[in-house]
Amino acid sequence: MVVDDNGCFSDTTIKPLDAKPNFVMEADNLMVCDELTVNFSSYLLTDDKVDFYWTFHDDEIVNGQEVPKLYNDTGFFKVNLTIINPVTKCTNGFTVDSMIKVYPNPISKFEVDFPEALDENPTISYFNFSENAVNYFWDFGDGENSTEFEPIHTYREPGYYSNQLFVVSEFGCPDTSELTIKVIPFSVFSPNAFRPNSDIPENQTFMPVLIGVDESRFELKIYNRWGQIVFETNSPQNPWYGTDTGGNDSPVGNYVWISHFYDILGDEHNQKGQILLIR
Repeated sequence: MVVDDNGCFSDTTIKPLDAKPNFVMEADNLMVCDELTVNFSSYLLTDDKVDFYWTFHDDEIVNGQEVPKLYNDTGFFKVNLTIINPVTKCTNGFTVDSMIKVYPNPISKFEVDFPEALDENPTISYFNFSENAVNYFWDFGDGENSTEFEPIHTYREPGYYSNQLFVVSEFGCPDTSELTIKVIPFSVFSPNAFRPNSDIPENQTFMPVLIGVDESRFELKIYNRWGQIVFETNSPQNPWYGTDTGGNDSPVGNYVWISHFYDILGDEHNQKGQILLIR
């Protein structure tokens, strides 16, 4: 604009003019599961150079043509996008109510009757405590699986097995839980002699070798040839060092040991044998 007053001209004033920016707003997913991210984007239908301002349901404002938004709650959520031409200050925008639907996640949870099992009876029963799930997939960690609600599985070999339960809700939302099951061999065997003053540490004490035994329910008693108790313990971690109840060295000879214990499945066992004490 130029002003002419009797032949006197003013300076030229220039002001850009433009229409409101025309744009499209999109999301990569309008229905998601809880704690997932939605990626929003917008593109112009004109050649304007503009700024993008996204306003979400929690009043967070993010600038950018492409922005992510993490949803950690369930329900319907609105989205607002405002576009501003920084030169002309022309503004356009709109709000979409209930644009994003967030579904609740299921909860995968299970227990077993025996997290530790013996290879003599390696059959495991599973108890499903999952919530908001309609489909179930069990991975037993040995190459086998099941889609039953509460399966029963038998392992063929001792070992550690990572069990996983994958669940899916009616809306397609997943969750996973995991539990390690230990299948161990059961065996109790005993050396037939020991020497407290041996140079080999393993030969200095006596204790039956226990695998698969419940150490909290264990009892061992050792008797001399007159039927007198010279040693007793309730822990496999407390072996006999060849001394009597008074702490004196027991004489060389044969002794009888009797053990009473339970395995990790709760079955009761009684065993006995002889041990030769050598000096």
